[in-house]
Amino acid sequence: MNGHRKVWAEADTRREAVGLALNEIARVRRARAAETAERRVNILGLTPVAVEADTDDAPEDVDEGSSVATDPVTAAFSAMFEDAYLEAKRTRQAALAAAAAYAAHLIRPHLPTAAVLTVDVTNGGLRAVLDTDRKTFWYAPACPVGLDDATVEEVEDLMSDALEFGADEKSLEEAGWQNPGAYDDTYDLELPQQ
Repeated sequence: MNGHRKVWAEADTRREAVGLALNEIARVRRARAAETAERRVNILGLTPVAVEADTDDAPEDVDEGSSVATDPVTAAFSAMFEDAYLEAKRTRQAALAAAAAYAAHLIRPHLPTAAVLTVDVTNGGLRAVLDTDRKTFWYAPACPVGLDDATVEEVEDLMSDALEFGADEKSLEEAGWQNPGAYDDTYDLELPQQ
């Protein structure tokens, strides 16, 4: 290994020596793998879960439908995924909240009492701007007053970018978007207070 010779096994026949050597190499690799798994579990601060050899002897408190006792490496990967998933979810909500604040900043110089945007979540299209009483005072595509085309385009680009991180119903509702029910693909986004 690594350019160094080592006698892994001795036997009367070459075949027997090779078999014993392969068994010894496998034993060393299993031991190293177990040490690596233990270090990873310790680094992540996890408690190892005992694995039952026979399914009939499985602990009674383990629900077969929700979670199963597993080895430390699998538990470590599971924990890493859960942490990454929760962080991604928080980041997605932060991105949607930042987009709402930025949109408010772009729109309020033109429409100071803007409180709610109606957005087409399939493409980020701005459909309407509502006041605090939820009355429409700007609408797409041809409202004669309120927002200039450059501002509308900038808001739509912003919404499109923000929605790339999750435009499904659950993620939008978790971020405070509401579907008024008139159309499936339009959601109302409350703008933050001034």
